[in-house]
Amino acid sequence: MCLSMIIDENKEKVLGFNYDFYYHHGLITVNQRQLNKTSIPVEVGLSTATWVSKYGSITFSQFGVELPSAGMNEKGLSIVMLFHEEGQFPDNQNGSISELQWIQFQLDNYATVEEVISNLHLHTPSASFYCLHYSMLDAFGNSAIIEFIEGEASIYFNESPHIISNTSYKASINYALAKEKIEGKTNNDELTSLNRFMMGYQEMMDYSEEDTAIHILQKCSLPEKNQSIWQWIGQEIPQTYTAWTITFRPESKKIIYTTCSDKNEKIIDLNVLDFETIFNRSSLDVNNSFKGDVMNKFHKYDYQENKKIIRKSYQQLTDELTEDFLTELTHYPDNFH
Repeated sequence: MCLSMIIDENKEKVLGFNYDFYYHHGLITVNQRQLNKTSIPVEVGLSTATWVSKYGSITFSQFGVELPSAGMNEKGLSIVMLFHEEGQFPDNQNGSISELQWIQFQLDNYATVEEVISNLHLHTPSASFYCLHYSMLDAFGNSAIIEFIEGEASIYFNESPHIISNTSYKASINYALAKEKIEGKTNNDELTSLNRFMMGYQEMMDYSEEDTAIHILQKCSLPEKNQSIWQWIGQEIPQTYTAWTITFRPESKKIIYTTCSDKNEKIIDLNVLDFETIFNRSSLDVNNSFKGDVMNKFHKYDYQENKKIIRKSYQQLTDELTEDFLTELTHYPDNFH
């Protein structure tokens, strides 16, 4: 039950993201440019895509390095994903890229939202688990929401307000306009996508210049419940909570984020990163107790960190994945050169 919105803060557009899921572990990685990559096949028999990363990036991942839920590249292009209730990806004939790796592909190859849109026909995403839609912003202030319904792409370029949860954008806006005259604030007790959207919509309408993007997102966050995720998996609407609150600032090339386990604001500055060589790949556990600038907290990437998040994520969601697959996914980033 994620939420994304664009907020003006101190004359800079900020892409905000509440990442809601069953658990909150994750890994932040620095990804280098000029690496030869081949996509992970979504299904046996589907073709793969190949490319060379043009830009370096910072990504937040739960399901494996190179399969991010959110990220920003060195040019400022920032993309986040959200589950899409009515979504249906098209049949991909041009090289299979999963719904998460699609984000990494865009960050590797494009500097602007307009470039993403212009090249959308080359590689549309394929669902390995879920159909998603995507919220994005670049350093020029251009934004888009991209979603797929009945196999057709719908693109909302520089729409205002830019806010999305798990329901299609047009349906969400229509819902908000119909409910606008209802007195009182929407609360987060009712776990529905449109309710979540309405919370964010109302906060955006009431936004003041003294407020911050992080604070607005935190007001829309879902608290962690005490129930075990095993009590919710398999239900129509499983219990989720806000694991990470992230703000991407493409113009200044900075990311500020907090987690459900630590409300200290952590700052990542892409301006000081070296994206030149694979030997400089570094990482940082999303959940840490650091405060402020965390650039000196990154350390050399170790595949064991990737193994840790992969095991935690996939084995709690499905028991159908083989040991060979999990091992292959763990070492997948080690194949780049």
